[in-house]
Amino acid sequence: MTTTLRHGDRSQAVLILQKNLNRYGANLVPDGHYGDATEIAVRAYQLKVGFVADVVAGNKTQASLAG
Repeated sequence: MTTTLRHGDRSQAVLILQKNLNRYGANLVPDGHYGDATEIAVRAYQLKVGFVADVVAGNKTQASLAG
């Protein structure tokens, strides 16, 4: 089970999330901080793949990004 990530979080898991988002076209600086830019990228990805755009990177979003 993955950790749910949201705005304000700082962790290695956020760094991995950012790198995965970059693989799908986001242009994030991977710094491990779930800030505004990461939130925008998560929302865009969720909309792109047809998920509810809640800007929370839960299990479904993270699993989809990881492939």
